[in-house]
Amino acid sequence: MAAASGYRAGQLRHRVAIALRQDVPDAFTGLDQTHVQSASVWAGLFPVGGATWIGSRQVGDAITHRIVIRYRPGITADHEITKGARRFRIRRVSDWEERGRWTLMDCEELQR
Repeated sequence: MAAASGYRAGQLRHRVAIALRQDVPDAFTGLDQTHVQSASVWAGLFPVGGATWIGSRQVGDAITHRIVIRYRPGITADHEITKGARRFRIRRVSDWEERGRWTLMDCEELQR
């Protein structure tokens, strides 16, 4: 997945949208999801291995993919990523090696 010196720009071959998810009251008694502040970026999508998936399920966060983009501050677990009809909920965000070059997001792919 990662080279010894980190990720490579050539691995970012998927165009995705990152948007802030907000829950707003609907006309009845529930909530509707809206997405604001969308940004289109190039990303690398990497399915996680079996051990990571099983370990994440045991603690309640089903991590199915690691998504990597060029460093972008301000992304939180309140954001979601879409790629076509696929949608991913961000569970954890980190700055790989704390160098401000890559943003890594551990995500759960939501049911279609």
